[in-house]
Amino acid sequence: MNTMIKCLPKEVQGKLRSGVALPSLQQCVEELILNSIDAEATCVGVRMDMEAFKVQVIDNGAGINSEDMDSLGKRYCTSKCSSIEDLDSLRWYGFRGEALASIVSLSTLVEISSRNRSTVKTHVKIFKDGKGMDVFEGETARPSAGTTVIVCNFLHNMPVRRKRVDAVLEGERIRHRVEAISLMHPSVSFTLKNDCTGAMTVQLPKARNTYHRFVQIHSLVKAQKLGEIGYTHGQFEVIGYIGREGHYNNSLQFLTGNDDTQGSNNNEQHCDTALNPEPAPVCSTNPLADEREEASGDWLHHYETSVGKTVYVNKVTGLSRYDEMPAEDTQVHCTSDVTNMAVSVINKMGMEYRCYPFQVDLVLPFLPKSRTERVISSGLDDRDANVESSNSLTTLYSKWKNPVFVRPPMVGVDVTSGQAVGLAVKIHNILFPYRFSKAMIHSMKVIHQVDKKFLACLINTRDEEPAAMTETEGNLLVLVDQHAAHERVRLENLVADSYEEDPDSPGEKRLCSSTILPPLEISVTEEELRLLRSCQGHLRSLGLDVKFSQAAEPQVFVGKVPLCFMEKESNEVRRGRPSVIKPVVEEYLREQIELLRSTGRVRGTLPLTVLKVLASLACHGAIKFNDSLSRDECHSLVASLSSCQLPFQCAHGRPSIAPLVDTLHLDKDEQELQRPNLLKLRRIYKAWQLYGNR
Repeated sequence: MNTMIKCLPKEVQGKLRSGVALPSLQQCVEELILNSIDAEATCVGVRMDMEAFKVQVIDNGAGINSEDMDSLGKRYCTSKCSSIEDLDSLRWYGFRGEALASIVSLSTLVEISSRNRSTVKTHVKIFKDGKGMDVFEGETARPSAGTTVIVCNFLHNMPVRRKRVDAVLEGERIRHRVEAISLMHPSVSFTLKNDCTGAMTVQLPKARNTYHRFVQIHSLVKAQKLGEIGYTHGQFEVIGYIGREGHYNNSLQFLTGNDDTQGSNNNEQHCDTALNPEPAPVCSTNPLADEREEASGDWLHHYETSVGKTVYVNKVTGLSRYDEMPAEDTQVHCTSDVTNMAVSVINKMGMEYRCYPFQVDLVLPFLPKSRTERVISSGLDDRDANVESSNSLTTLYSKWKNPVFVRPPMVGVDVTSGQAVGLAVKIHNILFPYRFSKAMIHSMKVIHQVDKKFLACLINTRDEEPAAMTETEGNLLVLVDQHAAHERVRLENLVADSYEEDPDSPGEKRLCSSTILPPLEISVTEEELRLLRSCQGHLRSLGLDVKFSQAAEPQVFVGKVPLCFMEKESNEVRRGRPSVIKPVVEEYLREQIELLRSTGRVRGTLPLTVLKVLASLACHGAIKFNDSLSRDECHSLVASLSSCQLPFQCAHGRPSIAPLVDTLHLDKDEQELQRPNLLKLRRIYKAWQLYGNR
């Protein structure tokens, strides 16, 4: 970097609008590392002392000359931006000169020593309590050009935020951030040392490319499951690697962007890398030839060379067709065919709704159902199908079930056609669908068991006081899934029975645990081992007793697990199935590690792994389909369901109650349609056969 550090002009400062705030030590380290990358460093070393909130970043970059050291650390002073035009073509990570100024304001002491490539002298500048001292020449000269930044007592003026910082978690976040930056710059070597433990947590020499850097960090086994992708469109290029196998979280997702036109800071990577463990379609590396795209209104015109046709793509819905869309007719026509008519209705709250009251499947007295999705044909014949390629729009859209194509026309209603009868009731049902409340469950009255699968019941949905609901006759006929209902009842009982008083924390609850012999031997990573050590005491409240091994390979021994795990294991063994206790415990530990990594704590709501095990236990012991229930058993099941916290879904989230018909909407005055006298018709038909042709 040959440009000098200068203060940004006022007009540029006004365009920036806001300053940079560094909320964590991890962000502080990241900004310093990116400054080293901007300085063309090929080697970056980081040291951290979480107990003293101290970090040190050393690089072998271009260094800073003595004149620029005077302006260093001042807000809006930078060598990476000098005009408003530079804001549109940035080549650097840091450009506003605010990151270092923010670090200075949040630290008791900051020391910056640097040697420029054009000199052998090392110059030093010290900031104490946010104020910069005069630059002086260091007594010890650096062996090579570069810069060293030492930050001491970070966040000293933010005691609340500092108190909430967990040393282990923050250290892991810094390690993860260093590894992420190293993936973007494989030609730079990185090291990270923990001064509290003396451990070198990151040690990455220069790598040939991103793939080899991934091997350094995550081993060859994981790297072999990656697939390389690449796609070029115009001046844009995307390259990277995508995992062929899924990962249990997004901790291995890295996505960054870079200008192809501005270069990449003299690093070997000319385009940043996208690593994604989730399966995804493979992108073609060959761009489409002779593509032409034009836009008009809501439609994008795209010429597809594989079929020799222009595809019209709706920019709002993403749907396509091969015929050009006519201009929308804004006039309102009167029509007798209203089966596809959209009606706009404004309710009392002023909200406007669009509904389709004349759909064939929307017939009273049944509740309104969702409109059938319409699928528009792609319009291709067999000849077109033979020339489809994997990267054509034809292939993409032909496999897509289009939910909606265009807005239906606004039409008037021809009331003489007789199709407008019942319009008000149908619109009312659409605007005000039935919303079940727990109070309604208490008014549920059992009619009878249906087909040994459901309970037919009546629920009062009228706007009345809860006390009056139990006395008023129900109006909504519903079917209760007997298996789903009993499964929900069993799940909530199992959850309540899974907790006990915590003797170590009066007034607190903990999961009931059971001893497992011999203890389970679980393999973990170094990072997971550090996280588990930091929360060993909290794991006991989750029904876990974890001991740490002294072996060379990182592993733990689990001597106690939640009681429900042992119950599930016993059930599986009794059925002659393989043991499940180890994979369940591994999943449980992984869940808590991820919770610890993301939120900094493990205690909270019912753990998901425990809930899944309890749901399985609830399902196996619940009433099944084809189980005959007496009337008393039906009443008992409904009464138990009404006391549940979530009575409307089973243990796995499926609905337990389905509405059928509202008796208030039945037309009691409508006379039964007269049925034809089939016997008389048969006699007439026979008579016609015998005598009609004579």
